[in-house]
Parts: sequence; structure tokens; C-alpha cells
Amino acid sequence: MEVPTTKFTLEAPAGLIEIEGRCSERKAESITLTNVPAFVVYDNEEIEVPSIGPVLVSVVYSGMWYAVVDDVDTKHGIPIEPENGKRLCTFGECVKQAARQKLPVVHPENPEINSISIIVLRSSTRGKATVVMPNGDFSWDDPDTWTGMLDRSPCGTGTSAVMALEQARGRLRIGEKFAHRGILGTSYEGLILQSTTVGPFPAVITSITGQAWITGYSTLVVDPSDPFPAGFTVADIWSP
Repeated sequence: MEVPTTKFTLEAPAGLIEIEGRCSERKAESITLTNVPAFVVYDNEEIEVPSIGPVLVSVVYSGMWYAVVDDVDTKHGIPIEPENGKRLCTFGECVKQAARQKLPVVHPENPEINSISIIVLRSSTRGKATVVMPNGDFSWDDPDTWTGMLDRSPCGTGTSAVMALEQARGRLRIGEKFAHRGILGTSYEGLILQSTTVGPFPAVITSITGQAWITGYSTLVVDPSDPFPAGFTVADIWSP
């Protein structure tokens, strides 16, 4: 670690991510990442969601494909608060599955990135949102699978997706900061650095700044005499 700034490049599935840490003598005080280009392919498209009805959905790429739903508190009666976690997960996963079927996507530079992965649910209070992540297989025939997990943070790439959407709607300018709060009230600071293009789509380069805290350490070791130093699988227990 270098004081006052530590810089490095992180290789992520979406590409190379530039990282800059603001550091003191003992810890990283904040981390800023510069994300891959983010761009909007659908803005407020109405789709029919089983068990819910019509929902306006936007779709944005910002390292993965995000579905985005605005104003879930006023339009769908689910305030973004911790006590509504189960309802938010059910709503989010159902909308995401319907969007996958009705709003096809293919990244113009990487055709293998071709499915909506995750969803941002936004409050009518600008800058507050939660991200719903899957936690198992989903089946329309089994309501017990209509569930997921909430990101306790505002989500880095989710913040980037929201900024790209706000910029496309003319509500966020290049160089303008954007505060994005998660369901627990913690926040990231976003910034649109510049405009660019990805294939036929106008896009933006964004940075996101946040902070995290160490909660534990783990040490993995390999004994030289271990007959399975690379691990193992057993087909009747684990997926092959």
C-alpha cells in the first residue's frame, strides 16, 4: 500500500477496471473504481409480469446487464426499506425473469454477454435504490423460488447503470457527482467522467467511490503430501 494513493488494475469478467485507493498509514480510507462503459438499450419499456401486471423496465449494461425499475414505492407499493426485503426480492426476481424473456439483449462487442443478470429497484426519492440478486433456480410454476438476495450496499456497477440511465434522460451531466444510497442508508459517490460509444449505443465512463471494512481473515494452505492439491469433485454429490 502506498500513501496517500494506491493505484492498480483489476481484471474482471467485464474487462480491466482501474482502481485508486485513498490511503492513510494504516488503512484504505476509500476506493474509487473506473468502470467499463455503461449504456442504455431500453428505457421504460412496458412489459407484462405474471402475478404482478404491467411494469416499466429499463435495461442498461454497466459490466453486466441490469434491469432497472423506477419508483417501486409509489408505483408498486413497496418502499425500499429493510422490513420489505422479502417483497422486494419477490418483485425484483419476477420482473427480471419477465424482462429476460421480453427484452432481449446482446452486447455489441461481446455476443456472449446476452442475458439480463440482475435488477435495480429505485425509489421515488432520487438516489435511493436496492439491487436484487438471484439465490437459486427460478420457476414460474413454483412461487417458493420467487426469491433472491438484497445487496446491502448501493452496488458499484448498479450505481454505474443508474448514472448511465440518468444521463441518457438528461438528468445527469458529464462531471456531475451522483450520490447513490442503498437500502441500509450507506452511500456511494458516482461521477460521469466522459462520454463514449459502444457499437451503436451512446455510452458513459463512470467512476464510483465507496468504503468497506475488514470483518475477518482466512488462510488457505496446501500440504505437499495432499493427494488432491487442486481439489476434487464427485459426480454424484457435486455438479460435474
